[in-house]
Amino acid sequence: VTLANLSIVHSCVGTDIWTTNTAIRASGLVELDLQNCLVTSLSGRGIVMTSGASGELVDTTVYNCGATGLYVG
Repeated sequence: VTLANLSIVHSCVGTDIWTTNTAIRASGLVELDLQNCLVTSLSGRGIVMTSGASGELVDTTVYNCGATGLYVG
């Protein structure tokens, strides 16, 4: 999946920063490429990548997140 030239602003009610309270979530055999994007989550995590997901961030900024900006695990 490639996302390019986007400004992603996320906010939601709840405290589940693992699945629902994150701006972008990739899990499993997913390859996520972000090119020239701005990503923020006012209430949780910016980007969560788990269970084998991979990706690349090019000219992308993750900023001012309520929790972790980028989680890879």
